[in-house]
Amino acid sequence: LESDMLPDFEVYKSDSNKVLTLQLARNQSDYDDKWQIFSPEMTHQIYGQEETIFGYIGLQIKLTYGAGSLLTYVGIKYDKKLNSNKSGIKIDEPLKPLLEYLPRGYYQDETHFFKSLDQAESKFQPPGDQIYHYSNKGGDFVIYKSGVDTPSLKEYHKRLRTFLLWYVDGASYIDDDDPRWHFYILFQKYRVHNGDIRYAVIGYTTTYSFYSYPDKVRCRISQFLILPPYQRNGHGTKLLEAVYGDLISDKSVADITVEEASDNFVGLRDYVDVKAALKLKCFSKSRFSSGPVTFNEEIVNEIKEKRKMYRRQARKVYEIIRLYYISPNDKKALGRFEKEVKSRLAIPFRKQEQQDKKMAKILSPTELAYMLAMRGTHDVESEINEQYLNVLQSYQFIVNKISSL
Repeated sequence: LESDMLPDFEVYKSDSNKVLTLQLARNQSDYDDKWQIFSPEMTHQIYGQEETIFGYIGLQIKLTYGAGSLLTYVGIKYDKKLNSNKSGIKIDEPLKPLLEYLPRGYYQDETHFFKSLDQAESKFQPPGDQIYHYSNKGGDFVIYKSGVDTPSLKEYHKRLRTFLLWYVDGASYIDDDDPRWHFYILFQKYRVHNGDIRYAVIGYTTTYSFYSYPDKVRCRISQFLILPPYQRNGHGTKLLEAVYGDLISDKSVADITVEEASDNFVGLRDYVDVKAALKLKCFSKSRFSSGPVTFNEEIVNEIKEKRKMYRRQARKVYEIIRLYYISPNDKKALGRFEKEVKSRLAIPFRKQEQQDKKMAKILSPTELAYMLAMRGTHDVESEINEQYLNVLQSYQFIVNKISSL
């Protein structure tokens, strides 16, 4: 009997990544035309590690935001629902965990939502002060900076931050009462049929300020997100350049760091850093073409002064630029480059070797053997070679991108 029932119950399982859709709507026509509909990359922060919802056939969950105001509508529909009373099996409540993360003021009635949408979009003004603007084939775009004391920022951020749940693994909401947080929000600025200006959110990032001795702050970039409909159009580059420009011009900022980031953001940051660093004297083509250049204090000091970049990232930028200036046919220069990068990659292994020698003087042979066995055996040379190939691939991606400008 159990095996006969299982196939029937399987059809009531839904992949939450597929049944949930998000939309940015400027008006009801956008909604009806299914314009700017996109899917989450993950839903486990709402629906658990298996990312499944049980109890429905043909389940659809729709989360619609006003394009600028982020006025929110959440709706659900399905073809069939499992009768818990008859089956004796508990089913999930798809909206219950989702609504726990939405700020107050969301709609669950489509009619009421659209009655309010046009007014919300027409009244919406970005919180904060405009610090940057640019145009491309997609239109005109502006970046606004705000702090926790900026009027309307907190309420707006409560809606904006919900996007992190679908695109940032391990996302956590920041303390928006802490004045050390600042917000940079990117909007498209557009006109409607009557000539009025409106705004549609594209993405955002935040920064957090730490004390830096003796009288400055260290700023950390965090929670960087460009919404899916606008990705791969250069908006991430523009947003990061605007943040850099703002922080570099601030005399109270000592340096700029980045929170542990995704691979995509690491690539974006490296690209922006290298593009800017190529304009510095220490990275001029004439300097690199006159002979081998090594990573030195002159590079560290200039890039810290001009770009407020800390040493580790400066080293990475130096290595990418060094590769950028090497001809693919110059085998000797490529060999020197490989040797230098591998020497850096070997540092942790050399430190571990020194530590092992110290422990050998303290531990008995049996204890030392146990410690080494627990760590496991590995071929250091092979590991360094593998790391180098990964580094080279990531560097070459940036080099190719810079070369295509």
